[in-house]
Amino acid sequence: HDIMLLPVRWDAPTRSTHALACQVRLAALVGVPTVASPADSLTAVIQDGLNGHTAKTPEEWVAHVSHLIEQPNVRENQSRQALNDSIQAAYVENQL
Repeated sequence: HDIMLLPVRWDAPTRSTHALACQVRLAALVGVPTVASPADSLTAVIQDGLNGHTAKTPEEWVAHVSHLIEQPNVRENQSRQALNDSIQAAYVENQL
């Protein structure tokens, strides 16, 4: 099983992180959970521990990725939640 990793520089333009948030949603649609830097647009998509993880330090990156690798049931639950969240977000966006 895959895990999407999105380390983002803190000074990245907001436009760039919005595009990455779309990538998180696309990964979720194919059942891939994400571990990402906590950039604003990514934390709007990732609910830490529910549908993915955000990580600031190298230790957090190692801990989150290791946890997802070593606990396939957690990875599956987060993948399922990410998929549901992405479908819900797409539905809401299409209703506006």
